Amino acid sequence: MKRSEDTADVLKIPNDAFFLELRDILAAGESVTIRATGRSMTPTFRDAVDKVTISSCNPNDIAVGDVVLFDRGDTICLHRVIEVDGRRLTIRGDGNSHSALEYADADKVIGRVIAGTMKGGVPFTIDDEKWRRNTRLVLRYHLPVSLCHRAAVLLKAYPFSLLALALLLFLSFFNPGDTEASKFEYADKIAHLIMYCGLSSVFWFEWFRRHLPGRKTVFRGLVFCFVFPLVLSGIIELCQEYLVSYRGGEWLDFLANATGCLLGVMVTFVFTIPFIRRFKLRKVYGK
Repeated sequence: MKRSEDTADVLKIPNDAFFLELRDILAAGESVTIRATGRSMTPTFRDAVDKVTISSCNPNDIAVGDVVLFDRGDTICLHRVIEVDGRRLTIRGDGNSHSALEYADADKVIGRVIAGTMKGGVPFTIDDEKWRRNTRLVLRYHLPVSLCHRAAVLLKAYPFSLLALALLLFLSFFNPGDTEASKFEYADKIAHLIMYCGLSSVFWFEWFRRHLPGRKTVFRGLVFCFVFPLVLSGIIELCQEYLVSYRGGEWLDFLANATGCLLGVMVTFVFTIPFIRRFKLRKVYGK
């Protein structure tokens, strides 16, 4: 018998109560189908899309490559076993960093994945070749697989920010050759101001497009969208001064960059946030 989450009426219960009930069901010899949540097992399981069927298992039968539901102490996790040393298990999420290892006794395992869907809806059982192939890939090449996945997620989440960053780096280090100096003395400083104002503004726009405005969001945004471009500009000026023969770093350039980042903050709070709020309201309420 298999109990599934696919019911006409969905009842939301606290996680603690849910996992207590799940333990009882698995202990009775039944299997349970749940939806995978979180990104720690991507790209194998897509957040809130894929479902996994879990059954009870003998702790002595747990093997390398098994995806297990286990009690970590502070929470219940669904991660992959990457090493078995007696009853000591080394566990890691497929989407977590290469060094993010977890350790648990085999008795802490609640159940093991035996079937479900993977990679956004592809059905599998643990006896399928596609599941075994994915397991071998993740175990042998976890570091490049996780890095490629994170890069793909970042590119999908912040495409314009990455494009703006790449354009700024190109403009900062390309060799302009012998060009005629502008008649306006501070034209170069204005160009710096505009570039960093644009970069910061694009960062802020995509940041708030993906996060609801709030104190925590604004504080983290200041780090990624203001401090990061500011520090980057200082590094670029130092590289232009000491590593590149056809460029020169200047404190006035850095000051113009900082002013541009500050203007980016002003543009964001005066125009970008109100625009995004109105857009999200129209999307939710059709107004």
